[in-house]
Amino acid sequence: MTRKLPLVAAGFTLVEALVAVVMLGITIAVVAPGIFVAIASREQSQQAEQALAIAQAQADRIRIDLQIGTSGLTGTNPQVNLLDQIPQDSGDSSIRAVAAPDSSTASSGCNSFNLDPNNYRAWCAVSLNSDGTSAFAVQTFRTNTQFEPAADDPSQSVPVAFWLGVRVYQIAALQNPGSLAQGTAIQPAALGLTSGAVNLTQPLAVIYMPVVRPDLAGSNQVNCLLPATPEGTGGGTSTSCASY
Repeated sequence: MTRKLPLVAAGFTLVEALVAVVMLGITIAVVAPGIFVAIASREQSQQAEQALAIAQAQADRIRIDLQIGTSGLTGTNPQVNLLDQIPQDSGDSSIRAVAAPDSSTASSGCNSFNLDPNNYRAWCAVSLNSDGTSAFAVQTFRTNTQFEPAADDPSQSVPVAFWLGVRVYQIAALQNPGSLAQGTAIQPAALGLTSGAVNLTQPLAVIYMPVVRPDLAGSNQVNCLLPATPEGTGGGTSTSCASY
């Protein structure tokens, strides 16, 4: 007599497979947005760090150039030679009030120092990519410039102190310069957890700082004459600073 063995169930039923697919889809739908946000936020954070490094390097270079002054510069006009290495004075009383760039193209006057010494609203393209494509736009400017006669040519005046401003934008922000924040409304773009693009109306990095040549007899006096804040407030007068 032949005995029939009971069948052993193997694998999943169709219903079980469908339930598993649905559960997997729900899990992906819940987790995926968080992954995308984390990736986008990390990329924006890296861009902000790179922009701040560019701004700091630009500010340090100009500060060192001013401290060196006209020593080692060639030619008969040391003022002109030095002014080629530092940005144009905007004429504003406050460094924060300086207008944003007004052109959608990089300045043709950009020199090897990544600035146009004859146009404070110009911007120069800077690349950190190995392929040479530009990723950042740098605007460099100054205000409240104090001058003194050049030591090697008293007939010429050279800048010895000023407020320096450096703003670094995403290159895409300059495609529509009319949308950029202006004057005192300019501040570094707020970064945080986001799945979208960074605010292109604001720069990624901003530096405002006073720069003074420390090696001159009148260094303390010109420092006294500079505004005490980026808003242009404070600072002394020619009378109150005369004793420095």
